[in-house]
Amino acid sequence: MAEKYKLIIGGTEIKVFTDESEEYVNALAGELNERITKLMINNPRCTKLDSLILSALDILDDKKKLENEIVRLEKENEFLRKRIH
Repeated sequence: MAEKYKLIIGGTEIKVFTDESEEYVNALAGELNERITKLMINNPRCTKLDSLILSALDILDDKKKLENEIVRLEKENEFLRKRIH
């Protein structure tokens, strides 16, 4: 059953409904806040909104690269299975 959690992301309070544990949701929020903070520290002209958008793009980039790596490893795995048999 979905639980409601209050998070602060980039200084903004939001409420999230999820089936995930509070620990997991807080860990995600913490990681996102770390990314936002690093961007703002490393780019003083970067606004909070800029940092949020850049963080989202960075996360999507990481996700896409991991998906591509999974596909590559699945192909390699299939190739190796065929060599064994």
